Amino acid sequence: MKPSKLMRHFTTKHQKEADKPLDFFKRKLKAFSQQQNTIIQASTVNESTLLASYKVAYRVAKAGKPHTFVEYLILPAALDMVEIMVSKQEANKLKNIPLSDNTISRRVNDMAKDIQEQEV
Repeated sequence: MKPSKLMRHFTTKHQKEADKPLDFFKRKLKAFSQQQNTIIQASTVNESTLLASYKVAYRVAKAGKPHTFVEYLILPAALDMVEIMVSKQEANKLKNIPLSDNTISRRVNDMAKDIQEQEV
């Protein structure tokens, strides 16, 4: 944006901040950048957990079972099996796999859409 237009925008839309020093805006920019990084880090999912989630969704879709089937039967059963056969610590790792009703539904829809696009 041209400096003159930026100045006009600043004085007409942000009158409260017109008398603030440049350091104020630099701090705001830095805080905003850090906040974005925090959000990105919090929303990333491990690649192996994502793959596991898609594989479970594929099996549910292939079996024709409802999406809630995973949340109420498959995950608790898998947790029990791993806890008995391996350890409780390893079973807790399974809790990181996104297997909620909405997630499974979205994954099934993504896979169906991908298959339809491949056929065309």
